[in-house]
Amino acid sequence: MKAPPRIAILLATFNGRTWIEEQLASIFAQRQVEWTLLIADDGSTDGTREYLEALATERDDIVLLPPAPPSGSSAANFSRLLRNVDLDRFDYFALADQDDIWLPDKLARACMLLRRKLVEGYSASVEALFSDGRRSMVSKASPQHRHDHYFESPGPGCSFVMSRRLMEQLVPVLDAIASSSSRLFAYHDWFIYAFARRAGFRWHIDPTPMMLYRQHDNNVLGANIGLLPRLRRMKRIRSGWYFDEVRWQYETLEALDALMPAGKTTLEPGLMNIAGLTARLRFCLNVVPQARRRLRDRLWLWVGVVSGVMR
Repeated sequence: MKAPPRIAILLATFNGRTWIEEQLASIFAQRQVEWTLLIADDGSTDGTREYLEALATERDDIVLLPPAPPSGSSAANFSRLLRNVDLDRFDYFALADQDDIWLPDKLARACMLLRRKLVEGYSASVEALFSDGRRSMVSKASPQHRHDHYFESPGPGCSFVMSRRLMEQLVPVLDAIASSSSRLFAYHDWFIYAFARRAGFRWHIDPTPMMLYRQHDNNVLGANIGLLPRLRRMKRIRSGWYFDEVRWQYETLEALDALMPAGKTTLEPGLMNIAGLTARLRFCLNVVPQARRRLRDRLWLWVGVVSGVMR
C-alpha cells in the first residue's frame, strides 16, 4: 500500500483566538495525508499563543516556533515559517490562515492534482464565508497568461500547496531577501507565485473550492466581493502603490536571477518602464494582453496605465 503524502502545514497566527479552534479542527480532520503543523505566532495579545502552547504540549504533530519580535506583517510571518521548515521531512508544503475552514479532502485533492498535472504549485478557488452565514463562490481558475504572475496572485495563499522541488528553490530566495537591505514583499502569496512562474515552475489553479474563506474586518486582503472592497482596491491603485509593488517584484526577481533554476522566464528588459507615452503604449501592447487573467482586470490595468494613474 502506497504511503500517504507527508505535508507540512504552515500556519501564521496573530490575535486569532476567536477563529483558531474551528480552523484547527478542520486541519485535524484532513484525510488520506500525513501532516505536521508548524505555527508561527506574531505576538498575539488575545490568548492565541497561550492556547497554541498548551495544544503543542499535548500533540506531537504540532510545532510552535519560539517567540520572536513581532513583525506586524502577515507576509513576514509566513516568510519566517517558510524559512524554518525542514524541507527533507516532507513531500508537500501547504499554507494556512488562522480563520478559515478546510473541507476534509482539501490536502488530498491538492496532492493528487500536483502529481496528476505534473506541476509544482497549486492554488484554488474558494467559497467566501461571511459573518451572517452567507457564502459566495470566488472563482480563481481563469486561464493563466504569460506575465500574469507579475500582476496578481493565483488565489488566496491559504489555498497554496507546493512541492519540495519548488520549496528548495524558493527558500534561498527568501533567505537572500531577508539578509539584504531590501524591503519585504507586501503579499507572500503573490510573491511566491511570481517567483514560481519567473523560475519556470508550472502552477495549477483548481476551479473546485475546498475551503470556506472567512470574511471579516481583520482580513489582510479578503475576497474582493462587493462595491466597497473594489473601491478600496481602486483607491490603492490610484495612489500608485499597486504598480510600485509590481515593479518591486519584477526588479527583485531580476536581481536574484542567479538563484533561478533552468527554464526561467522573464519580460523583455525595459517593458516594465512606463515613463512617457511611448513606453506606456509599448507596455499596453506587449504586456497588458498577457498580464491579468480576467478580461476586466486587463481593461483596468490598461486604463490605469494610459491615464497615468500608475506612475
